Amino acid sequence: MHDSFLNILKSRRSIRNWINKKIPEEKIIRLVEAARWAPSSCNRQSTKLLFVSDQKGKDLITQVSTGGKGFANLAHTMIIVLSDLRIYNLPYERNLAYIDGALAAQNLLLQAHVEGLGACYLNWALDKPETETVLYKHFNIPKYMVIVGVIPIGYPDESVEIKISERKPLGNFIIRENFINYKGFEYDNF
Repeated sequence: MHDSFLNILKSRRSIRNWINKKIPEEKIIRLVEAARWAPSSCNRQSTKLLFVSDQKGKDLITQVSTGGKGFANLAHTMIIVLSDLRIYNLPYERNLAYIDGALAAQNLLLQAHVEGLGACYLNWALDKPETETVLYKHFNIPKYMVIVGVIPIGYPDESVEIKISERKPLGNFIIRENFINYKGFEYDNF
């Protein structure tokens, strides 16, 4: 069982080319179900998923986003991953909305792969955060919601070869007890 889950993780790729085919509602429900079961801080479950299939909306998201230019709006659907900030009240909780949203997004991405769908997580690192106000207006997103990321998703175009990304050596991820015996990051081996 453990090997099969690792195989799912290892075979998932960021897909940037899709065919024009509608995603059935039952698959969308399973994507949301997978996101719903993601861990969240204090089980707050603050994540909301805004599904956008309208071309004007997809074009607007791609225009505002720093990632996905030239391909994201070609996906059948784009999912805006949001978190409800009203649930996080204390100053030291300021990053939890983003962490909780990213955990839900990861579950969704893995379920998309299992469903035979292709997706690509786009971060939401804007050079000018005020540029996202156009999305808040267009989609009527409440001000207490924060955009965590965007996921273009659809059926992959099988005619496009997907590059298999190299992974850093396992030793780059493991530190035992403290950093005293750690030999440094092996960026040159990437």
